[in-house]
Amino acid sequence: MKRLLLLSGILCSSAALWAQESTRTTTTVRIEEQRGDTVEKTTIVVANGDTVAKKTRRSLSIGTDGIVIKRQSSTSGTGDSVRAKPNPRFSTQWGMVDLGFNRLHDKTDPNTVPGNHDAIFRLRESKSINVNVWIFNGRLRLNETRRQKWYMTTGLGLQMYNFRFEEPYQYTSTSPDYPSLIDSSRQGFQKNKLGFTYASIPLGLLGKTRIGDKWLVYGAGLMGGMRIASWTKLKTEGYGKEKNHDAFNFQPFNACAYGEIGVDNIIRLYGTYQLTPLNKNGLDQHPYAIGIRFIGL
Repeated sequence: MKRLLLLSGILCSSAALWAQESTRTTTTVRIEEQRGDTVEKTTIVVANGDTVAKKTRRSLSIGTDGIVIKRQSSTSGTGDSVRAKPNPRFSTQWGMVDLGFNRLHDKTDPNTVPGNHDAIFRLRESKSINVNVWIFNGRLRLNETRRQKWYMTTGLGLQMYNFRFEEPYQYTSTSPDYPSLIDSSRQGFQKNKLGFTYASIPLGLLGKTRIGDKWLVYGAGLMGGMRIASWTKLKTEGYGKEKNHDAFNFQPFNACAYGEIGVDNIIRLYGTYQLTPLNKNGLDQHPYAIGIRFIGL
């Protein structure tokens, strides 16, 4: 009889405990704390007076895959990765510089403009420098996957040519058809330079293809420019420097084709070719350049 009473008491106690467990309420409190580039997240669970704390860390990393947020639990030691929101569809960049060498593609008909053009316009190639300063650049994302990206690009900048000639021929504005070239016979000839500055706007297509852990970058397009300066500079021992700022017979606008190729964040090469001739008529010369692009899109 005593054993039966004891067993009944145990069963009643178990039932009461089960009923208490079934009506247990749970409260969850989450606290986040920022520490540098790491967010420490603490989850506190309160169940009828019992408190359990669980910490989760989130870290931010930037690499070739973009921006990645990694979440890791302190109790399990395992984590999963959550990719951040994609970059804005349109992004801007301030400041990009091209540095290279420029040349002249002379297509002048010798029957129209007589003379030995190869000798007259022979360049000091190491001193004929092209510098482009792109003040503003923008790109519009057209398509993006893990291994391929496409953008439409534009911008605003200055395109500058500097031609250094071997011979002391000097441009003048005396001819209505094309700049006359006068052979300066002054002693001690040192420098003969022709320079241009254009305000230019490019419009092109830029592609990026992932190869391993790098991105191959390539692009092409057209740009139009307005000539804002042209000048010559002749330097001799007897007369020193002589500068002549003049429009001569040069076109007020130009149109160029351009291209670039390289590896993102490592090196980029660029090239440009002026589709329109320098002169309004007479001489048919087309500048082109090739060099290195710094801080590309």
